[in-house]
Amino acid sequence: MQRPVELRSATGRLVAVKTAENPAEAAKLGHEADILRRSAHPGVVAIVSFTPEATGAELVLTAPSEHTVAEQRPETLRACLDFVAAVAEIVADLHALGVAHCAIRPDHVLVAPHGQPVLCGFGDAQSVVDPQLFSADVIAIGELLAWLARRMPADQRNARRVSAAVSLSREGG
Repeated sequence: MQRPVELRSATGRLVAVKTAENPAEAAKLGHEADILRRSAHPGVVAIVSFTPEATGAELVLTAPSEHTVAEQRPETLRACLDFVAAVAEIVADLHALGVAHCAIRPDHVLVAPHGQPVLCGFGDAQSVVDPQLFSADVIAIGELLAWLARRMPADQRNARRVSAAVSLSREGG
C-alpha cells in the first residue's frame, strides 16, 4: 500500500513526497508522474523529481500549501462558487489535454495563496480513451460544490445566490 504523502521543506519551499516500497507501488507512482508531466498547468501540482529504484520510488511534488479545501474552506457562498468555478476551469484544461483526474474531492484540492485551487492526488488519473471519465470529473465538481455548500452557514438567500450565479453562467457572463 502506498504511504501517506509527507510534507517537507526543501530549498526554502514546501514539497509533498510520495514513496513506494515495492515494484507495484513504484509502477503506480511512475504512472502518476507520467500523467503529471502531461498535465503541466498552474492549477496542478508539478513534479520536482521522480526517482525510480529497483525496489521502490520517490515522487516529489510542489506543494503550494499544506491545506486542502477540506481544511481551509472558502468563507462565503460567493467565494465557494468562485473556488469551484476555478476548479472547473482547471479540469476543463486537463480534459483538453486528454487527462481525466478521476478523484476530484476536497482532500485533492489544495488552497494556494490568495485562495486559488491547485489539484493534487493524481494517482488514479487517466489518459482518456473513455469519455465517461470526463463525465465522472464533471459530476465530481458538482459534488465538491455540494460538499462546500453543506458546510456554509445557514442562510435562506443561498439558494437564490446559487441560482443567480448559474443564470449568469448561462448568459456567458
